[in-house]
Amino acid sequence: MTSEKAGLNEKFEFYLNALRADIRRLSKKHAQRAVLVTGGLDSSLLACLARPFGPVLYFASLTDKERDVYNRQAALKCGRLAKRLNLRFEVAPVDLRGYRASRLKIQGFLRKEWLKEDEDLPAVYSLFKRVKMRQKPGTLVISGMGFNEFFENSKDALVRYVYEKLPWERRAHESMASALGLSFWAPYTRKRSLIFFKPQDNRGSVKDAFRHFLVSKGLVPEDIAFQPSLHSEIPRRFLRVNQTASF
Repeated sequence: MTSEKAGLNEKFEFYLNALRADIRRLSKKHAQRAVLVTGGLDSSLLACLARPFGPVLYFASLTDKERDVYNRQAALKCGRLAKRLNLRFEVAPVDLRGYRASRLKIQGFLRKEWLKEDEDLPAVYSLFKRVKMRQKPGTLVISGMGFNEFFENSKDALVRYVYEKLPWERRAHESMASALGLSFWAPYTRKRSLIFFKPQDNRGSVKDAFRHFLVSKGLVPEDIAFQPSLHSEIPRRFLRVNQTASF
């Protein structure tokens, strides 16, 4: 093992131990836990680490023909992970009517510029409503927000994300969860993660090394760790609602 690889592995070990401790501490403070999953490495890792505390895994399925292939593939990946971890898995359908209703609701307490900047927010609120309906008040909702931005952005793009988008993006999610009596936690966006994911010029190789490390430690199944990420987008039909909505 090269000294560079040994150094990375030591760094990964330190970070995961801290992340595991945070999950343990926060899980004990909440009666129930939920992990928002997409089939990607970010949420899959959180589901694996939170497994001892029995979280329910939730996947938001945007019910539109434009997203059928993504929904099937991502839900299959998430369901397979839940089965391996022996955790409950739920698909939360979000149709056009639900998306519109959620948008109207969050317009009442979120900033207008946030809604214009992030078209996912109404879909996230719909997912949070599903969690509220299925679990106890105060449930801890765990999200993989920020992971891909830290690993895949260039140095300049990462700095812009951390200082320009991340603060309001996290605050918007926290506000939506709080409005429903839930607690929102995105561990990858916290100070410890910001220190761990320091901007580097070659981030792709670090992500690959992280994947290998997770598999070698038995933390994430190999086929899940190395499967390609699926990118979800809000259907064009849903976006027309945004464009015609009045503020």
